[in-house]
Amino acid sequence: EKAEADRQREAQRKAEREKKEIAAQIKQMIEQSRLDRNNGEVAFQFVQNKKIKKAYVTGKQQKQLERGQVAIVALGESFELVPTVVAEKIRQRDEAAVLLLNERGNEAVDEDDPYKDFPIPDDLMW
Repeated sequence: EKAEADRQREAQRKAEREKKEIAAQIKQMIEQSRLDRNNGEVAFQFVQNKKIKKAYVTGKQQKQLERGQVAIVALGESFELVPTVVAEKIRQRDEAAVLLLNERGNEAVDEDDPYKDFPIPDDLMW
C-alpha cells in the first residue's frame, strides 16, 4: 500500500513538473517572438474568458490578424501578438493559450450564398 501511494505521489509530481515546463516553454516562445504593439492606434476586439477585450494594434497588424498571419495569445493576465507559426506551436502545448487565430486564405465564395455579390469591407468595425 505504501509503495502504491508513493508511486501515485511521484506520478502526480511528475505531471506537475511537466505542466510547469510547458508553461515555461510557452512563456519563452511568446517573449522571444512577440510583436511590438506600442504604436497601435486601431482598436481590435477579441474574446478572452467570455469577455470582450480590446487590443490597440497598428493598421498593418490589424490586416495580419484578419488574414491569419498573426495571432493573439495569452501571457498571464495580458495578451501578446505573435506570428502564426509560433501560435501553432503554442496551441500544440496548450490549446487555451491561443486566444485568436484566424484561418488563412479561405476566400472561396459559396455559389448559393445570396450575399455573394456584397463582400464585407476590410475596414468594417463592429
